[in-house]
Amino acid sequence: MPDMFNLTPQMQEYFNSLPEMIQESIIQSGAKINSLADLKAVAEGTAEKKIVAILSEMKKGERGEMSKEVFDARLLEELRAGKYNDTQIEIEVVDAPKSMEIVPGGAEINIG
Repeated sequence: MPDMFNLTPQMQEYFNSLPEMIQESIIQSGAKINSLADLKAVAEGTAEKKIVAILSEMKKGERGEMSKEVFDARLLEELRAGKYNDTQIEIEVVDAPKSMEIVPGGAEINIG
C-alpha cells in the first residue's frame, strides 16, 4: 500500500489528480509504490482493468465460446493498440461529499 504520508510532492499532486475511484483502488490494492513511475504504472493498470471490464460487458455478445479471461486479454491488447480511442464509455461514479474538519477532533462540515 502506498504510504500516503510519505509521498513526494510530485507523487501527491499526481495521486490527487486521479479520479477518486482510482485513488481508492490504489489504496486498497496493497501495491508497493516507491516512486512516481510506480504510482503511474499502478494507476494506469487500475484504469485499464476498469475499462476492460466495461468493454467486456458491452461486447459480451461477441465473446461466443471464448473464455472470459482470453476475451478480456484480447480487449486489453486492443485497448493498448488504440482500437477504442474513439469509443465512448460511461462509468457511474458516486459523488459523495467530503467532510472537512473545522476543529481538530471537533465538528465537521460537508463540502460537496
